[in-house]
Amino acid sequence: MWTRTQPLLVINQLGVTPNLARNSRGSAPLSVNGRFQPRLTMRPGEVQLWRIVNTSAQRSALFLGPPKLDPTKPGVDPATDFQWRQLAQDGVQFADANYQNSQNISINVAPGNRIDILVKAPSSPGSAPYNFVVAPNVSQSDLKAAVTLLSVAVSGTAPENVKRTQFIPVAPPFPRFLADITDDEVRYSPQRTFSFNSKNQGSAHQHTLNDVQFSETGIGVTTFLNSVEEWKIVNTTVDAGKIDHPFHIHINPFQIVEVFDPYESIQNPTDPTKVIDKYVTDPPPFPKVQCQINLSDPDTWKDCHNRKQRFGIWWDTFPIPTARAMTPSGGKTAVTVPGFFRMRTRFVDFPGLWVIHCHILAHEDRGMMTIVQLLPPITPQMKHH
Repeated sequence: MWTRTQPLLVINQLGVTPNLARNSRGSAPLSVNGRFQPRLTMRPGEVQLWRIVNTSAQRSALFLGPPKLDPTKPGVDPATDFQWRQLAQDGVQFADANYQNSQNISINVAPGNRIDILVKAPSSPGSAPYNFVVAPNVSQSDLKAAVTLLSVAVSGTAPENVKRTQFIPVAPPFPRFLADITDDEVRYSPQRTFSFNSKNQGSAHQHTLNDVQFSETGIGVTTFLNSVEEWKIVNTTVDAGKIDHPFHIHINPFQIVEVFDPYESIQNPTDPTKVIDKYVTDPPPFPKVQCQINLSDPDTWKDCHNRKQRFGIWWDTFPIPTARAMTPSGGKTAVTVPGFFRMRTRFVDFPGLWVIHCHILAHEDRGMMTIVQLLPPITPQMKHH
């Protein structure tokens, strides 16, 4: 089968001194399988399954889209342009609806993230390699200039087996245990909140989870087997720079039901060449796409349009949008508006102790981690009367 063509691409940061020792923000370039800007080879029209993992100590890699021979030309030309579709996230397959909607989307791969994508080469061989570019970042609100991660040379003849030139038409059926978590399943109340924060401490940074650093004897949360919970994962970092802490949970994947990024920008409805802030403190000029937030009322710190998140995607690592210091018009005192997301998870297996943490290596090593205790389910005790 053509799916046996499965390059494993391991993204990492090339460097000479661990970030823990030098307290830097990880400016080392990104490598693939230990090489800087390697070159792969594909046949015309060939489809390959790429399995990509980001093992970087700090940097995310935002894949901006498949390369085009002429980036200024609109549309997709099968003869001259690459195409891709995402098939899985963090080791869990996509539901068909999300697979069908993933054609040529941009994909942010944070430290700890894994993605499976089907990559289709142009139908004609090229005279020059195609560059797959990414925007390195620690926060999607602070993207660095795009760089070439790897290149692909398209040469030779098309595969003899026509199936090796086609996308999978339909993603495999979802197993029942990966069904969406419904409102009725969530039993725990009140909702648990986990706050990730980095602070400047002179020449160093302090990294905490719920205002404490990791302790081998400290249990951060206790829950029970077969329970279903919804958590709010918050990022209050503001004075250590823009950082989207990649939240990671062991054992149990989760689904996202809400995301709030106070730095989010949107296309200007009257000038598509420009972007504007989605969240503003004054009455917005475009209320259909913008939201006014009241800095004195945290209940307004959310997406006022209640956009439906894409269900069917299961994650075990997701970057928490960074906080933003916002000042009202005419005001002098800035207010920290945290970024956050809400997640739902089923605790269906492996009782015991495991952890949640930030997947930036220096942050988890310095304490941005806590222990989760999963206990057997509570069963009613027999009583005699």
